[in-house]
Amino acid sequence: LPGVRAFDDLVWSNDGKWIAGGAYYDGDEETGGVKLVVVGVDEEGEVTTPYRVIDTPLYGSAWSLRWLPDDGAVILYGQSLPDWGFDIWLIPVKNGGRPVAITRDEVDGVGYHILSPDGRFIAYHSWLGRGTSLWLADLGDALKR
Repeated sequence: LPGVRAFDDLVWSNDGKWIAGGAYYDGDEETGGVKLVVVGVDEEGEVTTPYRVIDTPLYGSAWSLRWLPDDGAVILYGQSLPDWGFDIWLIPVKNGGRPVAITRDEVDGVGYHILSPDGRFIAYHSWLGRGTSLWLADLGDALKR
């Protein structure tokens, strides 16, 4: 893709009709901006929908991209401004909604996450002063936004 200098986590959608990846673009060295690139494909691997670039609030890095079961959004883990802290974000793909920080209110660092099979929850770990803890977040409110 023109201007993309690197990708993280290229991932097929659950229905096999889309590929998404976190992309780092040329010229983003100053801001470190991460964008989500999505392209439609068919069973033969042919492009069915030209690639689309979705802006995200992520800077520096983004990992562990996962599609929700309905393929309407992805979640990923990455850094965002102003503090370069790590959070888990929900990025709408189909409806053009705005990205939502699922863990933005966490006081301590947030670690990697897993998505529940039904797509309603994510489990993640957070570093607390007394050790690491496992947390569960309901995606219901984020999916409504």
